Amino acid sequence: MRGPPLAVKRLTGAAIGTQVQLSSADSMVPGRVLTAGRKVSITARVSFTGRPLPVPGDLYGELTYDVGHDGARDLVIDQVAQ
Repeated sequence: MRGPPLAVKRLTGAAIGTQVQLSSADSMVPGRVLTAGRKVSITARVSFTGRPLPVPGDLYGELTYDVGHDGARDLVIDQVAQ
């Protein structure tokens, strides 16, 4: 499904290396929440401009997550937006 992200968190660079949890409180659209059994794509991005959409040069990492099944996972920021 395309469209706005299911959930978002805006953090500072100090959050790199820490555990981050997403919940219904982080939902972008009322009624769209993280539910068990749903597979989602998780992206973490370091924005040097502070803009909400990616721009060339931003650093990011991605993983697929099975809500309610996968436990804590490591997401590695290892790519550069083009």
